[in-house]
Amino acid sequence: MPVESVPEWSNITVCGNVPTKTKFEAEDLLNMPKARVSGDFFCNDGWVAKELLWEGILITKLLSEAGVDPETLKSVEFKSDDHSRILGVREACEPGVIVATTLNGRALESGNGGPIRLIAGGRSGDYHVKWLKRIHVS
Repeated sequence: MPVESVPEWSNITVCGNVPTKTKFEAEDLLNMPKARVSGDFFCNDGWVAKELLWEGILITKLLSEAGVDPETLKSVEFKSDDHSRILGVREACEPGVIVATTLNGRALESGNGGPIRLIAGGRSGDYHVKWLKRIHVS
């Protein structure tokens, strides 16, 4: 189900070992091809949310759009204002790792880390950076 309106957020930036620092506006992200990731979500506190469907942009797509060749990287750091998580480039480029824009067919709300958040495959909750603003590659 497509997102009908642009959420209230400005951009996400890909920076670091990139040809040019690249800013993606909301419209850019909403118009990119989407990948779907489904499954259970495991929180560090021990609870599990069953059968969630996340939709968003593959990290490999964002890196490609920013002119980055993943073969030249060692790691990818995902940052919000107060949290970050570093993944090795292989882990970051797995098919289940996306910048999510929707949850169960609806725009991602702030309480769920929206307007955009990292979904880091089957990893535990603290890997899924909420309120994502920057992707720093090195």
